Amino acid sequence: MTSDTAPDLLWQRRSRATRALVAATSLLVLAGATAACSSEKKPSAASKRPATAAPGSTTSTAPEAPESDGYPSQPEGVDWPTEDWSRGPIADGVDAALVDSIVERAFGELSNDTGTIDAILVVQGGRLVVERYNNWDPEATHNSWSMAKSINSALVGILVGQGKVDIAEPFPAPEWQTPGDPRAAITWDQLLRMSSGLAWDEDYGAAEGDVVSTLGPDSDRAAYAASKPLAHEPGSTWSYSTGTANLIARGVADIVGHGDALVGWIDQELMRPLGIPKVKHNVDRAGVISGGSFIDLRPQDFARFGLLYARGGVWEGRRILPEGWVDYTRTPTPSDPDGTYGAQWWLMPGRPDVFYANGFNGQSISVVPARDLVVVVLSNAGDGRDNEVQNALLDAFGA
Repeated sequence: MTSDTAPDLLWQRRSRATRALVAATSLLVLAGATAACSSEKKPSAASKRPATAAPGSTTSTAPEAPESDGYPSQPEGVDWPTEDWSRGPIADGVDAALVDSIVERAFGELSNDTGTIDAILVVQGGRLVVERYNNWDPEATHNSWSMAKSINSALVGILVGQGKVDIAEPFPAPEWQTPGDPRAAITWDQLLRMSSGLAWDEDYGAAEGDVVSTLGPDSDRAAYAASKPLAHEPGSTWSYSTGTANLIARGVADIVGHGDALVGWIDQELMRPLGIPKVKHNVDRAGVISGGSFIDLRPQDFARFGLLYARGGVWEGRRILPEGWVDYTRTPTPSDPDGTYGAQWWLMPGRPDVFYANGFNGQSISVVPARDLVVVVLSNAGDGRDNEVQNALLDAFGA
């Protein structure tokens, strides 16, 4: 996964003054309604902050990542969980009894015939300090739903690190190459930031809608998304779209290979280095994984993926993600009026140190580098009760 020359990353090409300007403007948010994104865009009241005005972006350039003080290293004497997790008690300063009561309530009062919280894991200081299951086999893969988008983003980051993708460049969709097609201007960055401008209806309740039509393996998911016309100028409007995540997945496959070649590359470059032996993909008839909905892992392995991001993309001395990639993914998207979305990762403006992968029916991986913390909540309840658990745990651990 190494290359002879470090890639000239987009955010590293700008002057310090430009970086400061873009970071500052991207932190402002517009008052108004958000674009539709089904039940997956559901920041709780605890994660919101007052909105102020900000300009919309209509260019193909990506926002700069903020200056970072770095990410915590794996503590001395704590083994990387490539083979097995180091385990230990919750650190001093955190009320362990409160944490236990949150878990008990999640598995009791908040789990019933309408849905259950299946698993809760907390990694603190590189150790697994909470690992609890509610009638869930720890060795079974759990639905990722849209947490797959965050994993999909990591695949692009790996290609950036290998010098094979420049996110500022137009996305090479063959469907858009007819001279004069305005979609040809859509960049990788705009797809990652849900700002492509492509028409899409993220409605999980519509049987003939865009999402349900492309969930199964019998479709060509990316071709379906690529066929959509522009509804907005690229870069001008934020609109949550599983279709754009599937386009990104095809873009990765076009570089590394489709079908078994794609799955093998993902194992080689991301999963095996982290010690993840079991991944359940949903490969469509075009030989492309579901980058928007189905990259299912065991609960411990979702925690491993979160720890990779808490470590700034480094694992056991090896840089998996290029320097600056984690900062890029957690930088607010200028066209998102709420400031709650980065690049296939969600943000909590009311908790600026937190960014998280989020999935339909109550899945989340919350990463808090400032607290050296990863919180995983897995469920099959789509009514927001998982958010209550997620926020209660973040509060308990001081995030």
